[in-house]
Amino acid sequence: MIVLSATGDKIEAVLNAAHTANALQCFASFRDITTTAYSPSRQLTDTNGTTPVNIVSPPSASTQRVVDYVSIYNADTAAKVVTIRFDDGTNERVLFSASLGVGEAVQYNDGSGWQVLTNIGSVKQSLNQGTNAAQSSGKTQVVLNSNQVNNNGTLNTWQDVTGLSFPVTGDGTNTYYFRFVIFATTNATATGFRFAVSGPTNNILGYTVTMPTSATTAAFNSVATYDSTTLQTGVAVATPNPNIVIIEGYIRPTANGSVIARFACELAGPTNNVTVLQGSFVEYQEMI
Repeated sequence: MIVLSATGDKIEAVLNAAHTANALQCFASFRDITTTAYSPSRQLTDTNGTTPVNIVSPPSASTQRVVDYVSIYNADTAAKVVTIRFDDGTNERVLFSASLGVGEAVQYNDGSGWQVLTNIGSVKQSLNQGTNAAQSSGKTQVVLNSNQVNNNGTLNTWQDVTGLSFPVTGDGTNTYYFRFVIFATTNATATGFRFAVSGPTNNILGYTVTMPTSATTAAFNSVATYDSTTLQTGVAVATPNPNIVIIEGYIRPTANGSVIARFACELAGPTNNVTVLQGSFVEYQEMI
């Protein structure tokens, strides 16, 4: 149970970074109780990036506001870290904080507390066994929920894989491990591609990209900069069968933001194209 009992008490939400395209959608339901009345109500709010917003506003004088339910849904096109805080005008206390992938939601229910739901509605869980001072949490997975197509009329043009990203906070000391598993098709085996990542400024970045080039061969790239891998001039299989691309590495960001997968098509579109398929995913973990 969460009770707001003073006129300055409120619950607020704040993100780790500005919206990429859309605000996160917030909903709360609560009961206002006085010595003579019982009044159920609700509140709709949108997040405002790194500026806190009230998702449950303060009660009136001589009123206790009992919070029954809170939902924050990530309608943005990139993952975000959302922090939910109690604020009485003088003191702030973090109630819950979580990374939300695209289409994921955090919910509070009186009696069961806080939970994060995946983009298919199941409870999101991480595994962290034992004690490890260098490990702050278990791995988190973000799954792409729609196909992304690059058929740019200019060949070899980088494009974000919208929805296949994860949030990072950075002061030059936080280190993140990541592994993207990408299922990609092209219109023909002669249409090649390249994949990389992009993100915020950093003082450490290193990752490898493994891409199939034929039915029996693959290319291995070791990369230390954004948007920098060798362009493949052919792939193992064409649509509808997928090629599996693996991007794995570490980043130590110096600014808040999102690390996102990027891809380019070797030949000019729109007939020539590369499609990243729904179900591709990234798993990541803050290590230090």
